[in-house]
Amino acid sequence: DVQRGEKKSLTCYFETILNIQSLDETGSHYFGYLVINGQTTRETTPISNYPLGPGTYRISVRRLGHRTLEEDQIITVRPQTSKPKPRKLVFTLRKE
Repeated sequence: DVQRGEKKSLTCYFETILNIQSLDETGSHYFGYLVINGQTTRETTPISNYPLGPGTYRISVRRLGHRTLEEDQIITVRPQTSKPKPRKLVFTLRKE
């Protein structure tokens, strides 16, 4: 807390870090493409230390000829004064 008339330095963090994996139905690592807000990126899983700035994002993993079993994950990033811990997202891909 800051009292009236007191000065205090604060650090504000403006991003969060994602670690993203995709697996096949047996639980083995299986590559997929990272999809953010419906746009496929060039990033393939596994992905470590992927930074996201402030905003709300719909995150998923896709692969041609496969269905992602989990729903898209909604991530909201807000500025905060404590260092954010990396968030781990895991998606399972099923061959169609």
